[in-house]
Amino acid sequence: MCKIHFEALGYRVEPVGIEQTAPLYLTLEYKGATGAHLKNFKNHIDRWPDFLVSKNYANTPVNRKKGVVGKKEAVLVEAKFITNPKLTELRSKFYERYEEIIGKGIPVLIYVVTPMLIKESHVHLNYYNSNVFKNTCRDSGWREAKHEKFSQEPLYQGDEEDQDFNAAYGEIVLPILKEIFGYHK
Repeated sequence: MCKIHFEALGYRVEPVGIEQTAPLYLTLEYKGATGAHLKNFKNHIDRWPDFLVSKNYANTPVNRKKGVVGKKEAVLVEAKFITNPKLTELRSKFYERYEEIIGKGIPVLIYVVTPMLIKESHVHLNYYNSNVFKNTCRDSGWREAKHEKFSQEPLYQGDEEDQDFNAAYGEIVLPILKEIFGYHK
């Protein structure tokens, strides 16, 4: 769901979580691979969120004085499906798990899908500020899909003029969730 949601906004979504990297590590280990970096890889394999979400804005000026274009945006995203989420508790656990990454200035989001309607939404996002991220997300906290801030923040804008996080939720994600959860509203 998360992958589809961000792809609808024009982002490239690469799976980088343990589900994707563990088979690579095991294959290397099985084949007897050795090396200085393999041990470090093993020690950090479980510390990456599920996705690397990125976008290259080819025509967006990065430095107008030097004529540089090609702004890039990247964020790590942990995706969860939780039947009955306790959002405050989840936020604390999420921060503890990714504190090292967040502390290095890497933006990390948690994307939660739930069958329950919480604030009239099934998708909730929590993000953490970092030095890199302050310009796009001014405060940390849970926001439900359909929240007005998603229409204002550049990170959640799509490539098309009227496409943003909320529009993608209503047009793409919500119909799929209704089908999966078996209700029609």
